[in-house]
Amino acid sequence: MQEAPSPLKRLGTRNRIRRWIEEMIAAGGPTDAEVERLCARARDPNGFRWKERAAVCWYLRNAKGNEAQRSLAASALCEVLDRVRVDHGGRLARWVLRCLVVGYGLALVMWFGGAFGRPAALEFYVVLAAVGPMTAVLMAAPMMLLQDGFEAWRIEPPRVEAVRSLEYVGAGESLSSVARACRDRVRAVRASAADALVAVEARLTPDDYGSCGRAVPRLCRLLQDDRPAVGVAALSALEKVGDGRAVEPVERLAQWIASGRERLGVEHYEGLRAGISRALPVLRDRRQRERDASRLLRPAEKPGDDAETLLRPAEPGVRSGDRLLVRPAESPDGEK
Repeated sequence: MQEAPSPLKRLGTRNRIRRWIEEMIAAGGPTDAEVERLCARARDPNGFRWKERAAVCWYLRNAKGNEAQRSLAASALCEVLDRVRVDHGGRLARWVLRCLVVGYGLALVMWFGGAFGRPAALEFYVVLAAVGPMTAVLMAAPMMLLQDGFEAWRIEPPRVEAVRSLEYVGAGESLSSVARACRDRVRAVRASAADALVAVEARLTPDDYGSCGRAVPRLCRLLQDDRPAVGVAALSALEKVGDGRAVEPVERLAQWIASGRERLGVEHYEGLRAGISRALPVLRDRRQRERDASRLLRPAEKPGDDAETLLRPAEPGVRSGDRLLVRPAESPDGEK
């Protein structure tokens, strides 16, 4: 019997999600309805089901039966990949508030319960009121770190499997999420996103130009990445879907290479030089067309008060109130 893949190993043999995925594998692939159910399961916000979500994200790489399946799976995987933890400032404030509530609540219980006698309890309450905020901060910091570790344990495996699956089903709509993942703070996500970016860039077509606006700034930040494949893939993607905003970053990259500040291998810079020579003329032409398009359909002068008059009569004898849309052209001999 063939050994189960690693995401399925985390699930027990009696787990219904594992049995469902194994049935789809035996059937040769998911149907359209099954892909919709898989995407709904991948978007499940319940953090305690991270093992099932990771297995579902892993299997969604097989949703390639048709374009609708691929697009639906890529959208769900991008949502999982873009799901990051909340800001630390808000989390620290919540933990400080919790510790303060617990501390003052304990003091009130001691006061009314008389565990140490009323004078001792009153003295303890006064001291706690003086040093309570600092104590709450010191207690909240380790609690926040524990929560971060617990959430990383639950959230990161589905994100890693999601970016790995985007290598198989990702296209133009997932380019922005993959480019962002290339700079993720989780090493496993960054490593998998590099391979996914190369695969997604290979599937880009000229029809994707204009539909990947959010990805352009993120691709520009990857031009000087330390990984050779990432910089070259980002430059090739900008050649296909980039707009005028990418001209200056590519020019700075060319100047940086020409200045001799090379940190990586020669092959990396040869690939960048070849990509710059192809992409820069295309990007400059697009920027010029964007500028020209912004100047189209501008009135040469401010319209008059009578905005409904489309064509004004050339002869002064005709009343200005008449709206003449089409005037018959008369020949020299008087024939119309």
